[in-house]
Amino acid sequence: PKFSKSFVALCAISLACSILSFLLVQGSDPGYIDSNLSLNVDVAESGVDSIDYCNLCANARPFRSHHCRECNKCVATYDHHCFMLGTCIGEK
Repeated sequence: PKFSKSFVALCAISLACSILSFLLVQGSDPGYIDSNLSLNVDVAESGVDSIDYCNLCANARPFRSHHCRECNKCVATYDHHCFMLGTCIGEK
């Protein structure tokens, strides 16, 4: 089949954008939690009974953060570990 030049150009631009997006996401920080994170929480105001700590890395964890067993780090607003990207999908 014969394709028009504009279709081929559009496909090339789409492929280039996809590869660029892949590389940007793969190299970005998903929101790893620093080991020296200090949680300034007023327990009375927040309604939280205590600060949560990770059992695996012993870091203080904010709400909705979880430890990724693949990366061996805690990630803020952790969603999942993406095997295609090789990184976690999180807050950032």
